[in-house]
Amino acid sequence: MNEAPVGGRMLHLFNQTDPYPDNLPSNVSRPRYFSDSVYYHAASLLGLAVESHRVGYSTRNVIRTLGLSLNALRRMAGVDDRFAVVWQGYGVYAALANSIVSGKMPFILNTYKVPNTGSQTFKTRINDRLLGSAATAAAGVVVISKSQCCALMQYNPHVLWLPFAADSNWWTPALPDHAFLTAQGVAYRDYVLVMGDVYRDEETTLRAVSDLKRPILRVTRSPQTAAAAREAFRALGITCGDILVNVSFELLREIYRGARVVLVPARNNVYPAGMTSMTEAMSCGRPVVLPAGLTTEGYVKVGHDAFVLDTWEESAIRDQVTSAYDSEIGEVVGRNARNTVEERLNFRTSGAKLAGFIAELGLAGESMGKIEVGA
Repeated sequence: MNEAPVGGRMLHLFNQTDPYPDNLPSNVSRPRYFSDSVYYHAASLLGLAVESHRVGYSTRNVIRTLGLSLNALRRMAGVDDRFAVVWQGYGVYAALANSIVSGKMPFILNTYKVPNTGSQTFKTRINDRLLGSAATAAAGVVVISKSQCCALMQYNPHVLWLPFAADSNWWTPALPDHAFLTAQGVAYRDYVLVMGDVYRDEETTLRAVSDLKRPILRVTRSPQTAAAAREAFRALGITCGDILVNVSFELLREIYRGARVVLVPARNNVYPAGMTSMTEAMSCGRPVVLPAGLTTEGYVKVGHDAFVLDTWEESAIRDQVTSAYDSEIGEVVGRNARNTVEERLNFRTSGAKLAGFIAELGLAGESMGKIEVGA
């Protein structure tokens, strides 16, 4: 455990572990991820030490969920007068319980979801009520969606919209390494790349580009999504292309670089789906086509650094992809996308914005002075 600096506090970071574990050796290069990197950078600007607590991951297993929540609560019980950042998940229940029982530990809630008060299943209704209570009890709330920032202010007046970012030092523009791609079984060039894991519109997206006589690569981490894509490939008779599952970070970077256009067919408006794929592609300087929604609002300018479609339907997708192939607009938008990343969608800028928020909440101990965005 890192000791907090004299006069300062320790920032405790409660994360879920990734449901797709990364078993690569420690000496293999890879990107950093938004959650840890942004909070560590914010802490460094405030002179705080950080201790990260990963509280595990579970899907639909009630016993394991309870176990993870109790484990997080046990860890929080010893936090004393320091504060924590709690990411949406099982740590939320523990933070709420700890706040009710002891009231000793202030926490910032980081959530990708707004509680829904409409018709729901019993389990979802309970989860959303707990999330709403945690948002109210928190010292502050952090979200990555501009719309959700406004919606959560009914629970807590201290809400920060913190734009999501990819690791722009890893995902960088460059000509693709075709020798490496071929060695990894990707022999296509100037392909359409379709990215994302769950809640993707496979059928509409693939039908829109299936008759353009362009190679199609479908890349995902989810075996279930890959299975749906294979079924769509068969139904549409797509033979020029491939479906890749859980590829290495190094290979994925070259796949982004080799794409003529990147489609991110996210269709879930409950949380900002597709944001990782969008920002990775933008960081690589590639033009992205995706539907309007929580993922795009406040992030991109339509037609400037991304192609944003109000309606995700075949003709609109096909026309936009065709335009990217037949003119220079795709490359222009790709260059603008990278500029947007360098200006405001990066860990450094987000970390500085978060540091200012923490200081305003009075959680950083002694006053650290004004934190400049971009510091």
